[in-house]
Amino acid sequence: MVTTYWLSRKPGQDAEGPFTLAQLRRMSAAGSVTAESQVCRRGESEWISLEDELALHEADQLAAAGPAVARSAPPMPEPPPRRRSRLGVLLILAGVLLVITAVFSRWAEREHRNPTGEAIGFETSLRRLLRGNLADPQAEMVQQSLHATVAGKCFRVVTVRGKNLLGGPIMQEFLVEGRTPADAAQMVPVRMFQTRWKTYLGLTPEQAQQVARELSIALE
Repeated sequence: MVTTYWLSRKPGQDAEGPFTLAQLRRMSAAGSVTAESQVCRRGESEWISLEDELALHEADQLAAAGPAVARSAPPMPEPPPRRRSRLGVLLILAGVLLVITAVFSRWAEREHRNPTGEAIGFETSLRRLLRGNLADPQAEMVQQSLHATVAGKCFRVVTVRGKNLLGGPIMQEFLVEGRTPADAAQMVPVRMFQTRWKTYLGLTPEQAQQVARELSIALE
């Protein structure tokens, strides 16, 4: 059954509809609704902004369709062959040495930060998680918070930069859960956690509130 929504274009205006989400998206693209417009699912009583509802729906689609999209993405095209002069060969060798030096430095830094021998670093684990859950295989973390340990699990908030389903740039915050500080096992958009924290899988409402308190997440 298709979910439909009542629409209030501005605060205080009478509700219109019901409309499907596709119709509301077209209205938003045409500019007939604004950031002040609010929607309410038919049969429910909670009104939220149309922008938030579209973002939640897009996050659900990304989480559900991400792996299939990622698997079907075409391989990156190979660069055309070039003639290599002596200077070009020297530049390539210099670049290889720089890469080896950078990789060794990152390995040494990780070993220094993680002397207990964790199986995998958080950044590497998060990259794998992003490739498996988002439609954009090039999505990357640009910021992360300190981790909070609740109910034997580690949580932190990370900011991810990537592209949405239409190819536009997007910056989104995710709550990442792992078994250790160096692990990223599953993720959920912070906006979704803010509205659905009472039913977050694996946590009681009290534990979810503790996660929000330690990571400064405002719950709704």
